[in-house]
Amino acid sequence: MYNYSLESSYKNSDNDTIYRKELLEAFRLKEYDFDKITSILDTEIIPIIKNHFDPIFKALNKYNRFPFSLDEKICCTILLSWEYFYLFHKCIGEIFIEKIYDNNQIKIGEAITELISAIEKERSH
Repeated sequence: MYNYSLESSYKNSDNDTIYRKELLEAFRLKEYDFDKITSILDTEIIPIIKNHFDPIFKALNKYNRFPFSLDEKICCTILLSWEYFYLFHKCIGEIFIEKIYDNNQIKIGEAITELISAIEKERSH
């Protein structure tokens, strides 16, 4: 199960080890396991974000550097990278909290807007 409550801080450092550690903590893993991460993406994360992430998936495809379009799974894989993980994780957590508590006061739009801005800034160069 994904760790929605993890406080991500790796962007406050240039230490790649902190990023890798936090990524593993988010997926509740002791070591990297592609199959487990893929399974959690498929069964837990993509179903939760699906209705909220169309603008993010469109932004990734707009600035796509690959010779093929990016589906949801590829987009999520890109969002797990150093550049975007802290924002992706923030969005996932906010959407999860909104769904659990059905709290209309949580504004997930701000986190999504921040992630889209980061995608546009990073990928438009």
